[in-house]
Amino acid sequence: MTAYNIAGGELNAQVHEYRELLKHGCFDIYQMDVVLSGWFVQNRKVAAMVEAENKIYTPHTWTHGMGLAAALHMAGAVSNCPFIEYCYDPPHWNYTVRDLMLTEPLKVEQDGYINVPDKPGLGVELNHELLDRYTVLRK
Repeated sequence: MTAYNIAGGELNAQVHEYRELLKHGCFDIYQMDVVLSGWFVQNRKVAAMVEAENKIYTPHTWTHGMGLAAALHMAGAVSNCPFIEYCYDPPHWNYTVRDLMLTEPLKVEQDGYINVPDKPGLGVELNHELLDRYTVLRK
């Protein structure tokens, strides 16, 4: 990495878009969003293309706790991901807001790391009582 790295791609969603970005050397760090762009299959493809160009891949997430859990799993599944970007911007966008739909928030440890959840599925549990309260059924 250079002293100043350019990161981007968080709003791109298709593999062919990243192929073009890589072809033109647009970024040093490619940030595909797991939730907004094809989940794990597409992200694995992009991470492999980024690695082949000796660049950094990091899953972008600025959505919610489920998105962060997915990004953490994606980060743990590739070799060229030294960090992730995630939403935490107190006082308005903190753990309680981001992880509202989860039974337990995903917290940053004292050393600055967030552990990849290790329960079944994405490793987090949904707060079904809360989700049921805000579910709208159409007839």
